Amino acid sequence: MFTNTQNQSVGAPRQQKDMSETANLSLNGDLELLNLKEVANFLRLSQISIHRLIARNVLPVYRVCRKLLFKKKDVLECLEKSKRDAGYGSQKD
Repeated sequence: MFTNTQNQSVGAPRQQKDMSETANLSLNGDLELLNLKEVANFLRLSQISIHRLIARNVLPVYRVCRKLLFKKKDVLECLEKSKRDAGYGSQKD
């Protein structure tokens, strides 16, 4: 570590944020952001499957620097759109 003429340390290591903080980030109360790993865990899919959903434009993504971030609202909407009637409980005459 170096010191400059005003005795301030230069080149001190930066503190890294915990990845779980990404899920708690909120702006105006309605914007929750999730990272790739959190979305994969939430949907119980692999990270590769999430990349495939992105490539097919099924799941909206925001790229910030080299990070992939997702709005929780978008993930829930994607899940709702993909819901299909499995036929359980329907009665056919």
